[in-house]
Amino acid sequence: AKAYSGVSLDSFVKKITFQHITEQGLQNIGNTVEVLAAAEGLDAHKNAISIRLKG
Repeated sequence: AKAYSGVSLDSFVKKITFQHITEQGLQNIGNTVEVLAAAEGLDAHKNAISIRLKG
């Protein structure tokens, strides 16, 4: 039999994650991010990175 914990406030909270990257960090991984976004068909994400890389 499976045991489940009770309902708590955590059951109703939407969890949102984000990441912070420095300008140098973006320069380091920017091209890879563009390639991955293009491969996944995420054109708007690719464009956003391209704009940020141009500074």
